[in-house]
Amino acid sequence: AITLPQLAVRGGRVAVAIDADGVLNWTAPPPGGRVEAAPTTGQDDPGMPWSVALPSITVAGLGIDFSDASRVTPIDLNVGSTDLTLQARAEVGGEAPRLIAEQIAIDFREVAMKEQGGDPVLDVDAIALEGGLLDLEARQINIARIRLDGGRTRLNREADGTVRELAALSTRDRGKLRRELDTALASAEAEGDPWQFAIDEIALADFAIAYADATSEPAVAFDFDAIDLVLADVSNDGTTPIRYDGGLQIRQGGSASVTGQVAQDGGSARADVALEKLALAPLAPLLSRIAALDLDSGMLSSKVALDYAGPDKSPQFELRGRLSLSDLLIREKISGDRFLAWQALDADEITLQLGPDALSVGEVRLAAPGAKIVIFEDRSVNLARVFATEETPETTPSEAPPEDRGAGFPVSIKRVRIDDGAVDFADLSLVLPFAAKIQGLGGDVTGLAPGPQARATLALEGQVGEYGQATVNGSLAPFAPKAFADVTVAFSNVEMSPLSAYTATFAGRKIASGKLDLNLEYKLEQSELLGDNTIALREFTLGERIESPDAADLPLDLAVALLSDSSGKIEAVLPVRGNVDHPEFSYGGLVGQAIANLIAKIVTAPFRALGAALGHEASDHDTVLFNAGHSSIAPPEREKLARVAEALAARPQLALTITGAYDPAVDGPALGKRDLALALAAALDEAVATGDDPPPPDFAGAATQLALEKLAVERAGKAAVDAFATSHGKEAGRAVARVNPVAGRLGRASTDAAFYAALFEHLVKLAPQPEDRLVELGQQRTAAIAEVLAGQSRLDAARLTRAKPAKTEAQENAVPVALELGVHGSG
Repeated sequence: AITLPQLAVRGGRVAVAIDADGVLNWTAPPPGGRVEAAPTTGQDDPGMPWSVALPSITVAGLGIDFSDASRVTPIDLNVGSTDLTLQARAEVGGEAPRLIAEQIAIDFREVAMKEQGGDPVLDVDAIALEGGLLDLEARQINIARIRLDGGRTRLNREADGTVRELAALSTRDRGKLRRELDTALASAEAEGDPWQFAIDEIALADFAIAYADATSEPAVAFDFDAIDLVLADVSNDGTTPIRYDGGLQIRQGGSASVTGQVAQDGGSARADVALEKLALAPLAPLLSRIAALDLDSGMLSSKVALDYAGPDKSPQFELRGRLSLSDLLIREKISGDRFLAWQALDADEITLQLGPDALSVGEVRLAAPGAKIVIFEDRSVNLARVFATEETPETTPSEAPPEDRGAGFPVSIKRVRIDDGAVDFADLSLVLPFAAKIQGLGGDVTGLAPGPQARATLALEGQVGEYGQATVNGSLAPFAPKAFADVTVAFSNVEMSPLSAYTATFAGRKIASGKLDLNLEYKLEQSELLGDNTIALREFTLGERIESPDAADLPLDLAVALLSDSSGKIEAVLPVRGNVDHPEFSYGGLVGQAIANLIAKIVTAPFRALGAALGHEASDHDTVLFNAGHSSIAPPEREKLARVAEALAARPQLALTITGAYDPAVDGPALGKRDLALALAAALDEAVATGDDPPPPDFAGAATQLALEKLAVERAGKAAVDAFATSHGKEAGRAVARVNPVAGRLGRASTDAAFYAALFEHLVKLAPQPEDRLVELGQQRTAAIAEVLAGQSRLDAARLTRAKPAKTEAQENAVPVALELGVHGSG
């Protein structure tokens, strides 16, 4: 037995090195120090093993220099000062050596690890080990506490994705020392008596880590300060979970804490994680990699509980908790304008599962969100510009079938609540640049869930301009909107003058005033769009003309006048149809075409459009038919004019032009017949009231025959009348039987009434009507129409224009007089 009451090493340094082959070398005794030993006592018994007792071992102020060249990057580890105390007893020479070291306490000061010839990788002010026990026979190591104070390290992720400091710790090969250690541990395991260790507590206090990620330009950098971490119950007994509790501060803004436990074999784990106001601005380079955007600000806070279970349990991973992202501001890199922002985004009742996969969120509340949408001069959109990449794929994968969309990772959100949102919209592609703002946007989106039968419900409302309103209502398949959507977007009481930018560009006119009510329907089923869009304009007036190369040549003034009712309101329905999967599909193009078709129908058939607006058919109301030679209006035509008068009364912006007409081919003979009939009536002493038609001639009566003979001689001469009689007889194939002058006076008429009817027609042809007589008839017809319209609706005379009569062609012996609609006051 040997007893050494006290062994002390004071001062000096020891150098330990592992060479490139993994061979351990060290120098002893420590240079510059001294070894002190108390007097030794002992006895010898050849039959007993030797026992050694060291009741007090002390190392004070010992420096250590350690180098390891077996690693990929050789490292140096330097300890400025080492203090150690322990008690030990050993027994050798028996069946197996015995060693027990207890009350072990170690204190390292000024510990530094660095790459050989490089910068420090890790600095620790102090490392302390307390309450240590080593039992060689029992193969047991127990430590009450290990504490590391004041540590500093850095982690640099290089552009190629490697972490330099972690690479410095990797070995080139396993090395001789590691192989011998692994062999010993494996041997102990095979013997069924493996080494046991237990550490009651491992504590890190006031550590700092500087992290930089050079895969982005500039690098993403975070400085983690005041890192405190406690690990409890660290052992390999196979049953006791390791507990942990830690926290840190982030120099750029924010803090984090975590508590939980993990099974020794890693088969299960639990963590409660809390983030408080983590600054997102340092992540700006990550956003810049995918978009031309700058992340100015944003703070992330969350409280979540994480559970992990091994592959034999389901779910394997589960996260539950809430999240908050506040004061977000993302700007466009080029313009510096706001692209996206919100005051706060709060998500509650978050549950994320992996195996099976699922993400569900109870409620998302979005406070004061703001976004910007800009259409540039070349018709490109800012959303596409900021996310544009230098390389554009040659082909775009076809979209998955509706039933497959959203099936990759099931996501469901019970409710999204939006409060006080704002959207800035600008269109710089127009002749007059346009800008508008929707503010006070709020409402709910509910039922965001996966599956082809899922339906999300929308209910949103916002303010447009000073007094306008916008609403969105309806439902859609949230992950396959082209499979099903039934959404109505409505604008009401929107001031129209700011929309002059659009009418100037596409119609060449500004809008002087007006209010807009607009209902847009987005009905989609299996990519087929069915929409009936309703437009209502109130107090709408057009302004000055604007030169625009894209403007269509549309008579907007007439269209507005036709559509505007007596209160100045315009209502129209624009049906929109199309397949959204068609490569040339454009919703805006469909709406524009629908508007163009509407105006085209109006201006090509204005009376039909006017009649439809009043609820009756009016396709033929653009003409009034007159009997040949007459200016009086028949009852059916009076009914037609009554409807026109009703329309003019209901459309105060409309004016009417009446173009009196005549057809010499039918009106001339009709006037001649009337004149000759009047002459016959006068010759027979038959009274005809002024304006009335004379009675039809009685060609079979003796008095009429005698009077017609006399008029014929007076107008053509006796020889001409005799010649006509001879010619007529030849055509009839018999001699003409003319009335006897004496017998006729006695009332005996000729039996050849056909001759006298032909003579009447011959006399009419001998006296063609002059042009001015026919023009006068056209004027009389115009006056008759104007009189009826004025009597029907008491129209302002300024709204009726009497155009100069013009020649026309009769329609089935009826002469049409044209009516043309125009705009009152347009000149």
